[in-house]
Amino acid sequence: MTSRIESLQNDASLQEYVRRVLHQKAEGTFLWVALVVKELEDIKGWDIQNVVDTVPKGLNKLYDRMMDQIRRLQSKPEYCQLCDY
Repeated sequence: MTSRIESLQNDASLQEYVRRVLHQKAEGTFLWVALVVKELEDIKGWDIQNVVDTVPKGLNKLYDRMMDQIRRLQSKPEYCQLCDY
């Protein structure tokens, strides 16, 4: 199985680690997995394990973390202007 995450494509042991941790933390929620995988797509290979280890377990805690990140960005509006949504 190949990974959609470019940083994981050539590292089978890291792929397995990420797969195992995501399965444990997702609490059966596909949306949680999709949000975390989307975040991992922008992470360099050397930082993926750190992100996987620190991402909160469960959807509610992940949403809380996302809201905290948004609040921090709102205090720096120049970052929001860079987004191409």
